[in-house]
Amino acid sequence: MSTNVKRGGQKSKLGPDMVAAMKAEEDLQRKIADLATAMPTATSMPPNAVAAWQRGKVTALIDAEGFVSTVFTVIAGAEKQRFTAHAAYLSQSPVLERMCYGRFKESQESRIELPDDDPVVIKAIIQYLYSGDFLDFGTIESGGGSAGAADQLSDIYITAEKYQLLDLKSLVIEKLRTVTDVEERPVEFLTTAQKIYADIPEERPDVYRDFFIEMATDIPRPKIMSKPLHQAWLETLSYGGILAVDLATSMAR
Repeated sequence: MSTNVKRGGQKSKLGPDMVAAMKAEEDLQRKIADLATAMPTATSMPPNAVAAWQRGKVTALIDAEGFVSTVFTVIAGAEKQRFTAHAAYLSQSPVLERMCYGRFKESQESRIELPDDDPVVIKAIIQYLYSGDFLDFGTIESGGGSAGAADQLSDIYITAEKYQLLDLKSLVIEKLRTVTDVEERPVEFLTTAQKIYADIPEERPDVYRDFFIEMATDIPRPKIMSKPLHQAWLETLSYGGILAVDLATSMAR
């Protein structure tokens, strides 16, 4: 098969290889355009994610055989808030990977429902999967200040554990360091720890445990504790298990 094209007013023939190459290029550009329209909206993504997308990382979503990564609808929370994300990015989570590529209704319908997850947290996780980061809650969520940020970061940490996103857990710890003030808000620190430890498997190490032991050394000692702090301290010890062990380890330092 050959195709006639005009060059300088004269017709010339293109060989089949050239025609195929041109068609492949057209198909690639069309797929890139389609992917761009499917990308999560720029307003929901950190600036570095948008920049990465515009630099051409979209082509990574096209495999060696020319197939475009499937776009999934992710529905989160009782509010049924909807997000869009590509399977190639979602599959960074082993749990979500099974949903995307396994023999489940999610893969057949290109739709993942997460009714037990907070849409705010799922939004942050999708941001992270695309860019390696997410917007800081202390600046994008109103009310609560650093205390509210710590609480929301703990929710992201717990959900990252649920979906086996180990690098995201480490990133959350970095962000927690910037909003955690044990000397000023020790009760909040212990309350957050109780929530996170409830979801930490006892049979293996966890980065939050190391963080907790390090930071808990700043908790005032029992003789000089305020009444609310003493109550929170006793409640934390009553949890037993690894939380009580780690608190005792830290206080003994």
